[in-house]
Amino acid sequence: ATSGKRPNLVSLDGWAGFQRYAGTWTGDQTGGNWEYIRFHIPTYIGQSLAGNPNVGSDVDGIFGGTNLITTRDLQFKTFTPTMLDMDGWGSIPKKPHISTDPYKSINRMYLKLKAQLMPYIYTYAQEAVDGLPMIRAMFLEEPNDYTYSTATQYQYMFGDNFLVAPVYQDTNADEVGNDVRNNIY
Repeated sequence: ATSGKRPNLVSLDGWAGFQRYAGTWTGDQTGGNWEYIRFHIPTYIGQSLAGNPNVGSDVDGIFGGTNLITTRDLQFKTFTPTMLDMDGWGSIPKKPHISTDPYKSINRMYLKLKAQLMPYIYTYAQEAVDGLPMIRAMFLEEPNDYTYSTATQYQYMFGDNFLVAPVYQDTNADEVGNDVRNNIY
């Protein structure tokens, strides 16, 4: 009855070995807060290092916040195994397509990119069964004193090919609106 189907279980918590059966959801955050993006980056890395390669959380929490934070969080979670969007609990609708531009266009672009990355994600999900996780601490790819320090705790490799360094705080955009995140390895 399930031939050819890919079941997907998501668990809020579990004991040693549960990663064989379920992905990890990191729980509720209210949304609209840069801190939630900041602390999720090392959380995802830590889950991966602990043998839980399929980790995810809600884009901009369960209640949502601002277009900017929602878009930044969606950009980050495009490069994660699981991306969830929970809506209906708060007074702010959480649908990426109802934002105003430029956020609406950016969200659409990253959602399309996530769809295009699915073969890549499936490839590295299979590798994570008995090899490296999809989200890789920098020291797994570049082992040296710098990557062993906390200097790279807010960035990671997504598979072999993507260095992911999410914007996790309000930044000063340049004259055409491009944000810059400094100190990337």
